[in-house]
Parts: sequence; structure tokens; C-alpha cells
Amino acid sequence: MQACIQDYNYAKCGCTESSFLTRFSRRQCNLKNSTVVCCLDRVLNHLSVHGTNCECPLPCASTYYNEISSRSMWPSKTSFFKEKTNATKQDWKNYRASHSKINIFFSTLERSVHKQVPVFHESEIFSHFGGEFGFWLGLSLTTFFEFVEAILYFVKNIIFNPVKSVLFQN
Repeated sequence: MQACIQDYNYAKCGCTESSFLTRFSRRQCNLKNSTVVCCLDRVLNHLSVHGTNCECPLPCASTYYNEISSRSMWPSKTSFFKEKTNATKQDWKNYRASHSKINIFFSTLERSVHKQVPVFHESEIFSHFGGEFGFWLGLSLTTFFEFVEAILYFVKNIIFNPVKSVLFQN
């Protein structure tokens, strides 16, 4: 799917988005250029509304993280000045603007693996098809010959053993 999106990006914007990994050696988009970013955004919006004409198989492996984000100002004024005795308020603002602290927590360590396996392998398909074909063909031939046998039995009884009328008298 990423390669498909990259093809659309390259066709419309003349470059590929660097956050998508692809096997093509195409020019990467400059994400600092607002015109390019708007073009990429329009391509994604168009694809989300109209879909793609790519025939993309399901991915062999994918990872999904249910993210929950929260934020707060870091470091606090008291903790910053506690560690640095001769720091100024401007130092604190500069430090806060240029540093960040990230904590990543997983809500669960549970892992789900979904495998897509064929119901029948190629050899089994032909085996089952042959078995079904043989069953129904055999069943219909058996029915046909039983029907012919019943007709012949009926004809034999009428021609060779005619029913004689018997009169009962009291």
C-alpha cells in the first residue's frame, strides 16, 4: 500500500514522502517546503475519499499501536532552578524550547498474530474436485441404469407375464 501511495505522490507532487519506505530511488520531498507538504496532504485526502486503483494484497506483517498521548511542560520551573543555581529565566525558556522528555508506556504486552492460510492447497483442490465429480457422475450413472432396469423389468412383466384376470365367485 505504501508503494501505491508513493506512486501517487510521485505522479502528483514529483517526489516521494520520506516517512514511507519504498524500494524506488526517487527524489524525496522537502517537508520544510509548505507547497510540497500541501501537495502531499491533497494526495492523501484524495486517496482517502476516492480510494486507489491499486490491487494491493494484504500485508505480510503489520504492526499497530493503540497510542494514547499526554503532555505537560517539562521541566518545571522549580526542578530546573533546583539543579542549576545560577540559571536565569531566559535559560529556563531556552532549555524548555530545545529539550523534550519522552516516556513510552505499553498498555499491555499482549501480542496478536493473525495468519492467513489457504483452506485448500493446489493439489487438494484438484483432488476434491475429482472426488466430487466422480461422486456425482457415478451417482447419476447409477440412477440412469436403475431407471433402465426398472423399465426393462416392467416391459418384461407385461410382455412375458401378462396379468390374467381372475374372477372370484362366492
